[in-house]
Amino acid sequence: MTKVVSILAAGHSGSTLLDILTGTIPGVFSTGESVYFPWQLHRNGKVCDLGQDICSCGERFSNCKIWRAVVSKISKKAGYDLFDNPFRFKMAMYKNQMYGHQVSMSTRIVRALFLRSLKYCPSSPLLKVFVFPVCASLKNNWIFFDTICQTTGATHVVDSSKDIIRMALLQQSRPGDIFTVVLIRDIEGVAASAAKREQDPLLEAQRWLKLYQQYMHIIKRQKDFQVKVVRYETMVEEPDKTREQLAQYLGLVLPPSVPLAINTKAHHLVAGNPMRYKGRIHIQYDDSWKKVLTKETKKQIYALKHKYESILDGLESLAWERS
Repeated sequence: MTKVVSILAAGHSGSTLLDILTGTIPGVFSTGESVYFPWQLHRNGKVCDLGQDICSCGERFSNCKIWRAVVSKISKKAGYDLFDNPFRFKMAMYKNQMYGHQVSMSTRIVRALFLRSLKYCPSSPLLKVFVFPVCASLKNNWIFFDTICQTTGATHVVDSSKDIIRMALLQQSRPGDIFTVVLIRDIEGVAASAAKREQDPLLEAQRWLKLYQQYMHIIKRQKDFQVKVVRYETMVEEPDKTREQLAQYLGLVLPPSVPLAINTKAHHLVAGNPMRYKGRIHIQYDDSWKKVLTKETKKQIYALKHKYESILDGLESLAWERS
Protein backbone atom coordinates (compact mmCIF):
# COMPACT_ATOMS: atom_id res chain seq x y z
CA MET A 1 0.00 0.00 0.00
CA THR A 2 1.30 3.45 -0.96
CA LYS A 3 2.49 5.65 1.90
CA VAL A 4 2.46 9.44 1.60
CA VAL A 5 4.98 11.62 3.44
CA SER A 6 3.16 14.92 3.92
CA ILE A 7 5.34 17.91 4.82
CA LEU A 8 3.75 20.70 6.84
CA ALA A 9 5.66 23.97 6.98
CA ALA A 10 5.40 27.68 6.37
CA GLY A 11 6.40 29.02 2.98
CA HIS A 12 10.12 29.75 2.45
CA SER A 13 11.11 27.47 5.31
CA GLY A 14 13.07 24.77 3.45
CA SER A 15 10.25 22.36 2.58
CA THR A 16 11.52 21.77 -0.97
CA LEU A 17 14.97 20.90 0.38
CA LEU A 18 13.41 18.53 2.93
CA ASP A 19 11.31 16.99 0.16
CA ILE A 20 14.41 16.27 -1.93
CA LEU A 21 16.43 15.09 1.07
CA THR A 22 13.69 12.59 1.93
CA GLY A 23 13.58 11.54 -1.71
CA THR A 24 17.21 10.34 -1.50
CA ILE A 25 16.06 7.49 0.76
CA PRO A 26 15.67 4.29 -1.31
CA GLY A 27 12.00 3.57 -1.93
CA VAL A 28 10.94 7.21 -1.66
CA PHE A 29 9.80 9.42 -4.56
CA SER A 30 9.74 13.23 -4.27
CA THR A 31 6.96 15.20 -5.97
CA GLY A 32 7.37 18.68 -4.52
CA GLU A 33 4.09 20.59 -4.26
CA SER A 34 2.03 17.98 -6.07
CA VAL A 35 -1.24 19.85 -5.59
CA TYR A 36 -0.13 21.89 -8.63
CA PHE A 37 0.31 18.82 -10.84
CA PRO A 38 -2.67 19.56 -13.18
CA TRP A 39 -1.59 23.17 -13.56
CA GLN A 40 1.97 22.19 -14.45
CA LEU A 41 0.71 19.71 -17.04
CA HIS A 42 -1.22 22.62 -18.55
CA ARG A 43 1.90 24.82 -18.63
CA ASN A 44 4.19 21.99 -19.79
CA GLY A 45 7.21 24.14 -20.61
CA LYS A 46 5.45 26.60 -22.88
CA VAL A 47 3.29 28.99 -20.84
CA CYS A 48 5.77 30.60 -18.42
CA ASP A 49 8.95 32.58 -19.11
CA LEU A 50 10.40 31.97 -15.65
CA GLY A 51 11.56 28.43 -16.38
CA GLN A 52 9.55 26.89 -13.55
CA ASP A 53 7.05 25.16 -15.81
CA ILE A 54 9.14 22.03 -16.37
CA CYS A 55 10.05 18.98 -14.32
CA SER A 56 13.01 19.39 -11.97
CA CYS A 57 14.88 16.89 -14.16
CA GLY A 58 14.94 19.63 -16.83
CA GLU A 59 12.44 18.13 -19.26
CA ARG A 60 8.94 19.17 -20.17
CA PHE A 61 6.43 17.02 -18.33
CA SER A 62 5.34 15.48 -21.63
CA ASN A 63 8.98 14.55 -22.36
CA CYS A 64 9.94 13.38 -18.86
CA LYS A 65 9.92 9.59 -18.96
CA ILE A 66 8.58 9.32 -15.42
CA TRP A 67 5.69 11.77 -15.76
CA ARG A 68 4.88 10.58 -19.27
CA ALA A 69 4.46 7.04 -17.92
CA VAL A 70 2.50 8.20 -14.85
CA VAL A 71 0.17 10.41 -16.91
CA SER A 72 -0.41 7.59 -19.40
CA LYS A 73 -1.54 5.21 -16.63
CA ILE A 74 -3.68 7.84 -14.89
CA SER A 75 -5.29 8.74 -18.23
CA LYS A 76 -6.32 5.12 -18.75
CA LYS A 77 -7.84 4.99 -15.25
CA ALA A 78 -9.61 8.34 -15.70
CA GLY A 79 -10.84 7.70 -19.24
CA TYR A 80 -9.36 10.87 -20.77
CA ASP A 81 -5.91 12.24 -21.70
CA LEU A 82 -4.54 14.36 -18.84
CA PHE A 83 -2.24 16.28 -21.15
CA ASP A 84 -5.28 17.37 -23.18
CA ASN A 85 -7.55 17.90 -20.14
CA PRO A 86 -5.26 18.60 -17.15
CA PHE A 87 -7.77 20.69 -15.15
CA ARG A 88 -10.35 17.94 -15.37
CA PHE A 89 -8.12 15.97 -13.00
CA LYS A 90 -8.64 18.08 -9.87
CA MET A 91 -6.30 17.60 -6.92
CA ALA A 92 -6.72 20.77 -4.84
CA MET A 93 -9.17 20.64 -1.92
CA TYR A 94 -10.44 24.03 -0.78
CA LYS A 95 -7.31 25.62 -2.19
CA ASN A 96 -6.32 27.18 -5.51
CA GLN A 97 -4.36 24.80 -7.73
CA MET A 98 -2.65 27.63 -9.67
CA TYR A 99 -0.01 30.07 -8.46
CA GLY A 100 -0.90 33.75 -8.64
CA HIS A 101 -4.65 33.20 -8.43
CA GLN A 102 -6.59 34.12 -5.31
CA VAL A 103 -8.85 31.58 -3.66
CA SER A 104 -12.48 32.71 -3.88
CA MET A 105 -14.08 34.28 -0.82
CA SER A 106 -16.61 31.44 -0.50
CA THR A 107 -13.84 28.82 -0.61
CA ARG A 108 -11.86 30.74 2.01
CA ILE A 109 -14.89 30.80 4.30
CA VAL A 110 -15.46 27.06 3.91
CA ARG A 111 -11.77 26.43 4.45
CA ALA A 112 -11.79 28.48 7.66
CA LEU A 113 -14.84 26.59 8.94
CA PHE A 114 -13.23 23.26 8.08
CA LEU A 115 -10.02 24.18 9.90
CA ARG A 116 -12.03 25.24 12.93
CA SER A 117 -13.88 21.91 12.88
CA LEU A 118 -10.61 19.97 12.66
CA LYS A 119 -9.28 21.99 15.57
CA TYR A 120 -12.23 21.79 17.95
CA CYS A 121 -14.48 18.87 16.93
CA PRO A 122 -12.54 16.45 14.70
CA SER A 123 -14.93 13.55 15.38
CA SER A 124 -18.08 15.50 14.51
CA PRO A 125 -20.36 13.96 11.84
CA LEU A 126 -20.54 17.47 10.36
CA LEU A 127 -17.07 16.96 8.90
CA LYS A 128 -18.66 14.75 6.24
CA VAL A 129 -20.37 17.86 4.93
CA PHE A 130 -16.93 19.27 4.07
CA VAL A 131 -15.68 16.00 2.59
CA PHE A 132 -18.49 15.43 0.08
CA PRO A 133 -17.70 18.35 -2.29
CA VAL A 134 -14.06 17.23 -2.67
CA CYS A 135 -14.59 13.46 -2.96
CA ALA A 136 -13.46 13.46 -6.60
CA SER A 137 -10.30 15.40 -5.78
CA LEU A 138 -9.57 13.10 -2.83
CA LYS A 139 -9.89 10.06 -5.10
CA ASN A 140 -7.64 11.69 -7.71
CA ASN A 141 -4.92 12.33 -5.12
CA TRP A 142 -4.77 8.65 -4.22
CA ILE A 143 -4.80 7.68 -7.91
CA PHE A 144 -1.86 10.05 -8.38
CA PHE A 145 0.18 8.70 -5.45
CA ASP A 146 -0.64 5.03 -6.12
CA THR A 147 0.22 5.35 -9.81
CA ILE A 148 3.62 6.87 -8.99
CA CYS A 149 4.44 3.87 -6.81
CA GLN A 150 3.17 1.42 -9.42
CA THR A 151 5.29 3.12 -12.07
CA THR A 152 8.53 3.71 -10.15
CA GLY A 153 8.52 0.85 -7.63
CA ALA A 154 8.61 3.33 -4.75
CA THR A 155 6.73 2.60 -1.54
CA HIS A 156 6.57 6.19 -0.26
CA VAL A 157 5.73 9.45 -2.04
CA VAL A 158 6.72 12.83 -0.59
CA ASP A 159 4.38 15.81 -0.95
CA SER A 160 5.39 19.29 0.22
CA SER A 161 2.18 21.15 -0.68
CA LYS A 162 2.00 22.21 2.99
CA ASP A 163 -1.80 22.00 3.18
CA ILE A 164 -3.08 20.56 6.45
CA ILE A 165 -6.66 20.25 5.14
CA ARG A 166 -5.53 18.09 2.24
CA MET A 167 -3.35 16.05 4.56
CA ALA A 168 -6.20 15.56 7.04
CA LEU A 169 -8.59 14.42 4.31
CA LEU A 170 -6.03 11.96 2.95
CA GLN A 171 -5.44 10.66 6.48
CA GLN A 172 -9.15 10.22 7.18
CA SER A 173 -9.71 8.35 3.92
CA ARG A 174 -6.80 5.91 4.40
CA PRO A 175 -5.72 5.91 8.06
CA GLY A 176 -2.16 4.76 8.55
CA ASP A 177 -0.99 5.67 5.04
CA ILE A 178 0.04 9.23 5.89
CA PHE A 179 3.34 10.11 7.58
CA THR A 180 3.29 13.74 8.71
CA VAL A 181 6.58 15.65 8.90
CA VAL A 182 6.46 19.11 10.47
CA LEU A 183 9.38 21.30 9.42
CA ILE A 184 10.05 24.10 11.87
CA ARG A 185 12.63 26.87 11.57
CA ASP A 186 14.10 29.21 14.19
CA ILE A 187 12.03 32.37 14.34
CA GLU A 188 15.09 34.53 13.59
CA GLY A 189 15.58 32.65 10.33
CA VAL A 190 11.91 33.13 9.45
CA ALA A 191 12.20 36.88 10.03
CA ALA A 192 15.44 37.14 8.03
CA SER A 193 13.91 35.24 5.13
CA ALA A 194 11.02 37.71 5.10
CA ALA A 195 13.42 40.67 5.19
CA LYS A 196 15.31 39.29 2.18
CA ARG A 197 11.99 39.14 0.30
CA GLU A 198 11.31 42.77 1.35
CA GLN A 199 8.46 41.75 3.65
CA ASP A 200 7.89 42.88 7.21
CA PRO A 201 9.96 40.42 9.32
CA LEU A 202 7.90 40.93 12.48
CA LEU A 203 4.56 40.41 10.75
CA GLU A 204 5.92 37.31 9.02
CA ALA A 205 7.17 35.91 12.33
CA GLN A 206 3.74 36.52 13.91
CA ARG A 207 2.01 34.87 10.95
CA TRP A 208 4.39 31.94 11.24
CA LEU A 209 3.59 31.50 14.94
CA LYS A 210 -0.14 31.52 14.23
CA LEU A 211 0.26 28.90 11.50
CA TYR A 212 2.26 26.51 13.67
CA GLN A 213 -0.13 26.95 16.58
CA GLN A 214 -2.84 25.82 14.18
CA TYR A 215 -0.76 22.82 13.13
CA MET A 216 -0.17 21.84 16.75
CA HIS A 217 -3.82 22.09 17.79
CA ILE A 218 -5.10 20.12 14.80
CA ILE A 219 -2.45 17.40 15.07
CA LYS A 220 -3.17 17.10 18.80
CA ARG A 221 -6.85 16.47 18.07
CA GLN A 222 -6.12 13.93 15.33
CA LYS A 223 -5.18 11.04 17.61
CA ASP A 224 -4.07 8.68 14.85
CA PHE A 225 -1.71 11.13 13.13
CA GLN A 226 1.84 9.84 12.83
CA VAL A 227 4.11 12.85 13.20
CA LYS A 228 7.79 13.72 13.18
CA VAL A 229 9.31 17.14 13.81
CA VAL A 230 12.35 18.24 11.80
CA ARG A 231 14.23 21.37 12.76
CA TYR A 232 15.47 23.29 9.75
CA GLU A 233 18.74 24.19 11.47
CA THR A 234 19.44 20.55 12.34
CA MET A 235 18.60 19.49 8.79
CA VAL A 236 21.15 21.84 7.23
CA GLU A 237 23.82 21.28 9.89
CA GLU A 238 23.42 17.47 9.99
CA PRO A 239 21.67 16.36 6.78
CA ASP A 240 22.98 12.78 7.02
CA LYS A 241 21.62 12.38 10.54
CA THR A 242 18.29 13.93 9.52
CA ARG A 243 17.97 11.56 6.57
CA GLU A 244 18.73 8.58 8.81
CA GLN A 245 16.07 9.66 11.31
CA LEU A 246 13.55 10.15 8.52
CA ALA A 247 14.29 6.66 7.18
CA GLN A 248 13.70 5.19 10.65
CA TYR A 249 10.43 7.13 10.98
CA LEU A 250 9.24 5.74 7.64
CA GLY A 251 10.35 2.20 8.47
CA LEU A 252 12.93 2.19 5.69
CA VAL A 253 16.60 1.20 5.68
CA LEU A 254 19.48 3.24 4.30
CA PRO A 255 22.27 1.37 2.52
CA PRO A 256 25.38 1.23 4.74
CA SER A 257 28.22 3.65 4.08
CA VAL A 258 26.52 5.46 1.21
CA PRO A 259 27.29 9.20 1.43
CA LEU A 260 24.49 11.68 0.94
CA ALA A 261 24.52 13.29 -2.49
CA ILE A 262 21.78 15.58 -3.76
CA ASN A 263 21.30 16.29 -7.44
CA THR A 264 17.92 17.87 -8.13
CA LYS A 265 18.02 16.69 -11.74
CA ALA A 266 17.77 13.11 -10.47
CA HIS A 267 14.35 13.93 -8.99
CA HIS A 268 11.02 14.80 -10.59
CA LEU A 269 9.43 17.56 -8.57
CA VAL A 270 6.24 19.11 -9.90
CA ALA A 271 6.48 22.49 -8.18
CA GLY A 272 8.10 24.24 -5.23
CA ASN A 273 11.05 26.51 -4.56
CA PRO A 274 13.20 27.31 -7.66
CA MET A 275 16.14 25.61 -5.92
CA ARG A 276 14.68 22.39 -7.31
CA TYR A 277 16.52 23.23 -10.55
CA LYS A 278 19.96 23.83 -9.03
CA GLY A 279 21.47 20.46 -9.82
CA ARG A 280 24.08 19.34 -7.32
CA ILE A 281 23.51 20.85 -3.88
CA HIS A 282 25.82 21.04 -0.92
CA ILE A 283 23.66 21.56 2.17
CA GLN A 284 25.11 24.01 4.65
CA TYR A 285 23.91 26.21 7.49
CA ASP A 286 23.11 29.84 6.67
CA ASP A 287 23.27 32.29 9.57
CA SER A 288 22.88 35.40 7.44
CA TRP A 289 19.94 36.46 9.59
CA LYS A 290 22.50 37.83 12.04
CA LYS A 291 23.44 40.46 9.46
CA VAL A 292 20.07 40.91 7.74
CA LEU A 293 18.01 41.86 10.79
CA THR A 294 18.38 45.23 12.50
CA LYS A 295 18.99 45.47 16.25
CA GLU A 296 15.44 46.73 16.80
CA THR A 297 13.96 43.87 14.78
CA LYS A 298 16.08 41.36 16.69
CA LYS A 299 14.64 42.71 19.96
CA GLN A 300 11.09 42.42 18.63
CA ILE A 301 11.69 38.89 17.38
CA TYR A 302 13.34 37.88 20.63
CA ALA A 303 10.16 38.92 22.47
CA LEU A 304 8.34 36.18 20.52
CA LYS A 305 10.97 33.54 21.32
CA HIS A 306 9.08 32.01 24.25
CA LYS A 307 6.02 31.42 22.06
CA TYR A 308 8.22 29.75 19.47
CA GLU A 309 9.79 27.46 22.07
CA SER A 310 6.36 26.59 23.48
CA ILE A 311 5.10 25.53 20.06
CA LEU A 312 8.27 23.56 19.33
CA ASP A 313 8.05 21.77 22.69
CA GLY A 314 4.38 20.98 22.07
CA LEU A 315 5.00 19.51 18.62
CA GLU A 316 8.00 17.48 19.76
CA SER A 317 6.02 16.14 22.74
CA LEU A 318 3.26 15.00 20.38
CA ALA A 319 5.82 13.33 18.13
CA TRP A 320 7.42 11.60 21.12
CA GLU A 321 4.08 10.34 22.43
CA ARG A 322 3.19 8.81 19.06
CA SER A 323 6.59 7.34 18.24
